[in-house]
Amino acid sequence: MPAFSDYDLLTVKQRRILDFIRWHIEIHGRSPTVRDIGAEFKIKSPNGTMCHLKALQKKGFITREHLLSRGITLVVPDGHCKACGQKLPDRPGPESNGSAKTGRH
Repeated sequence: MPAFSDYDLLTVKQRRILDFIRWHIEIHGRSPTVRDIGAEFKIKSPNGTMCHLKALQKKGFITREHLLSRGITLVVPDGHCKACGQKLPDRPGPESNGSAKTGRH
């Protein structure tokens, strides 16, 4: 289980992807696909998206069910770190990538 301080060790893009995954689950009731994440962050290759997801998994923020397109599960689904109880940052803000297509801005 990641501690709140571990969140600070994520790269900016990893934080934004994690926030997007949490936001997507809250709004749509299911995790985004690799393609959804790639489109949101303008990552051209699915392998590039997978590298970020593998890093989040290795750092303990998500788990993944292989062979499922929506197999991403947040380790801290309610946005609170279970190790320290602090709230992680809210959904991605407009600085995440400037995209207006999601209706979040």
